[in-house]
Amino acid sequence: MRGEWPSASHLLAALQGDLRAAWLAHRSYVFGSTLLLFGSMSAGVLFWQRGRGVSDVPASPLASQLLPRQFSVTTLLGDNMELFSLLVVGALTLGILTAVGLVAQGIVAGYFLAGSAGQYGTGLLAVAIVPHNVPMLAAFVLAAAISFRLVVCTLGRLVGARPRTLTTDEWRQAGLLLACAWLVLLGAALIEAYLTFWLTDLLF
Repeated sequence: MRGEWPSASHLLAALQGDLRAAWLAHRSYVFGSTLLLFGSMSAGVLFWQRGRGVSDVPASPLASQLLPRQFSVTTLLGDNMELFSLLVVGALTLGILTAVGLVAQGIVAGYFLAGSAGQYGTGLLAVAIVPHNVPMLAAFVLAAAISFRLVVCTLGRLVGARPRTLTTDEWRQAGLLLACAWLVLLGAALIEAYLTFWLTDLLF
């Protein structure tokens, strides 16, 4: 019947379809971004093993902190949003800033993970660092993947391989995936603010 709003089940099915399409379109970029992040983490471990300070890490000011901080959710989310935004806006630099930001985060992450494990052991590492950093790094990877795909599609448009950068549906799907990444980042801030310190105080 005309003029009727779509049902909740209809909207949910459409949302699931868009998310599935967004994942299929971005999964190779997610895989590449994950490799770039973990490869950079290996470099961070080497920095720590050689006794270098974190200030020696290239572009370290761009990275978000891994160690738990007793701040509000708003403050923690705001701090992480700086790199998150850089990773997305980095598409305007053909992905250069996106790659630099992701590599810097990976090096800093590897440095602090190695240092924390070496000084405090894996028990404290698992409780104080891993819980909020897993979703935080996942959000960064998704943001980088969206940026890299946009760069590739734009270059494809410029060389004539694509009729347009992204279709209307593809823009919507990319925006939906970006919103999901932001929600994951919010989840990381909530975990850090309310769960990390509680677990640390309870177990250590």
